[in-house]
Amino acid sequence: NGKDKFTFADVEKNKAEYDINAAYGNTVLSLNHTHVFGNRLFSDFMVAWNNYGMNLSQSVDSRYFSYSSGIRDLIVKDSFDWALSGSNRLNFGAEYVFHHFMPESSIISLPDAPENRYNGQVVGAHEASAFASDFISSDKFTVEAGARLTWFLVQGKGRLSLQPRLSLCCLPKDDLSF
Repeated sequence: NGKDKFTFADVEKNKAEYDINAAYGNTVLSLNHTHVFGNRLFSDFMVAWNNYGMNLSQSVDSRYFSYSSGIRDLIVKDSFDWALSGSNRLNFGAEYVFHHFMPESSIISLPDAPENRYNGQVVGAHEASAFASDFISSDKFTVEAGARLTWFLVQGKGRLSLQPRLSLCCLPKDDLSF
């Protein structure tokens, strides 16, 4: 759990009161279970909940403005590590995330005007992924190549994307890498 808050207030003689407040934070809860199938294969199963929120407000004299937004995620993931040899390891699995977007809520209050409130539509989205990568290493080189296939569905519209991954590392000396 982490939260940050910033406040600025300025009050001087013959001047307006001026306040700015910014608060934002994140709360995460996760449960993990690791299962060892043998000396070469194990899995890591995770269920997690994430809640992020932010609120900004400002007041000058009798004028007031407030804006807030946030996102909550429920995540279920199962990944497997399979040691094919001492220098070759496969990682593969699947993940599902339910996103709960709270895009905007605002209040504007001005003198001699009705208060203006807006609450944006809360949006739910589904994200499902399957992934695989192969990690190969030697004394001087490491290579990791893989891909992630993701299906994202929000407001009745779906999108499928393939995300390739590649990492190369060269270790010509013990204290130097590229």
